[in-house]
Amino acid sequence: MWRDVAGNKPYVSFIHLNLLDDPDAPIKRHRFGVETGVNGLISELKAMRNAGVNHIGLHFRRNELPIEWALKHIGEHVLPKFHN
Repeated sequence: MWRDVAGNKPYVSFIHLNLLDDPDAPIKRHRFGVETGVNGLISELKAMRNAGVNHIGLHFRRNELPIEWALKHIGEHVLPKFHN
């Protein structure tokens, strides 16, 4: 429906993320976001990409572990799945 209205303009979405230490923690949905490990986050981001989302912002307000840890794990395990 976005493409019908906006044409080729990028579609942006946001996720309130609580990244868990267990990489295989299943996705638990909450309002505007998810609680999951890196593998669940990869799955969620791929699904959003397949649905036509061009840009995704991650909000860490709900993150229970140190932000430095979460950013490091996303950089090491998630981003390489989306960038060559």
